[in-house]
Amino acid sequence: MATNIGWFAVRTGADLVPVLKKLRQRAAKDDIPDGFRIAAGEEPAKPTGLEAFKAFFKRASPTPVFTSAMLIGWTFAAAPQWAQAVSQELGCVAVSFFVFEGTWNYAIFDSGVEVAAMEVYSLPRPVLYGDIERAASLLGVDTALFRRYEDALQSAVVEGDADDGAEEPSPFPGDEYPPHDEWAHVDFARRLGDIPYPGEGLEFHWDEGAPPVNNASWVGLPARLPTPV
Repeated sequence: MATNIGWFAVRTGADLVPVLKKLRQRAAKDDIPDGFRIAAGEEPAKPTGLEAFKAFFKRASPTPVFTSAMLIGWTFAAAPQWAQAVSQELGCVAVSFFVFEGTWNYAIFDSGVEVAAMEVYSLPRPVLYGDIERAASLLGVDTALFRRYEDALQSAVVEGDADDGAEEPSPFPGDEYPPHDEWAHVDFARRLGDIPYPGEGLEFHWDEGAPPVNNASWVGLPARLPTPV
């Protein structure tokens, strides 16, 4: 049975709980989950010796680690909307994942604007679109990372396309899952910047007595990139 989940990650040091509670007041009613499961990434080890000496003179600000949030309940398809809203609210980079019926999509946002995305579920063949160079720069990765996963998914063995038992191409050595597997998105997330999968962590539900929300749609968000045909 395929897994149906929606989650997102933001690169920020801010506490997500108050941000999510604030955004709930303007979220579309049908996009509000029962709550969220939140997992924070691990802080990188502090440099020692010569590296610490160099870091002292560079005076570079540490890059915030990613914090992930999974939507609890049946609103998993709203993960991109929540990612976009949090990205806009905090002025940070966010990556959303939508896993449905054995496929996975992702989208990358910067300060609430969608920069790039890959559609798999709704299209006959996986398509990568948007400003891939800018997305790579924001995340500090090579553009080849996005292209190799797209190529691997397009080349993946699909029932009827190849003989049973054929070996699937892997985007990178060491990936735990084949590209067409729904859990391959976890390999991809890890390569984007050690994004933690929120399978475990802090879980919270909305406070009892929270004011009702009757909004028909999200407010104040720019339009998402058009889905390619």
